[in-house]
Amino acid sequence: MPGKEDIIKTRTDLSPYLFHFIKKDGPKTLRKILTDLKLTSPYGRVCFTEMPLSGARNMFEYFNSKPKPMYLPYGICFPRELLRSKYNALPVLTIQSNNEKKLIDSSLHWRIELLNDTHDFSWLREWRIEGDFDFSNIIDKMVVITDKENELSDEIYGYEIDPDYTEHAESSDFRDSFPNPTKIIYRKFNHMSLTEASSLNDDNQIKDIVESQQKNTNV
Repeated sequence: MPGKEDIIKTRTDLSPYLFHFIKKDGPKTLRKILTDLKLTSPYGRVCFTEMPLSGARNMFEYFNSKPKPMYLPYGICFPRELLRSKYNALPVLTIQSNNEKKLIDSSLHWRIELLNDTHDFSWLREWRIEGDFDFSNIIDKMVVITDKENELSDEIYGYEIDPDYTEHAESSDFRDSFPNPTKIIYRKFNHMSLTEASSLNDDNQIKDIVESQQKNTNV
């Protein structure tokens, strides 16, 4: 019998990642998230979607045609199995009326989502984590999502002074010859743009790209 991972690889409508997209002030909000390394919510849960990024271009174009887009093509994602196994991420529980909610233990209310003729967000394919989500210990597993490829480069990349430059900088002759420190640019976060993802066959290729980025941290 084929394993779960083998089956998922055949499904372009599934992603090995869970995505958290931003609702407003895309780049500004994403900068704050990358500074805090934490997602918070006043509703007692943090929301994600399992919708493949590789097939999301049309949806975001539709959102952007509206005066107040529901979501923006900026956010972060993590491997779905990591969030499920380590952070208890689970799909929402759908109910048809608030009367059904009374039948469900209150410890599960953070997962409940209404689904009826007037309220249907099942297309979000939503997963949730209860409470706030501190991801400071797993940033190497995170992928930063931006609309265009070169956005937020100052957040995604960092630099350090070349140790060889520092070693010789005490010499005035050396400083006269090389007045500007040599910088080594390195990648702080894995990154994928919506533009790049739209050219992929499926989200399994994102995993390959991220693994390549992790092997080549210096730019």
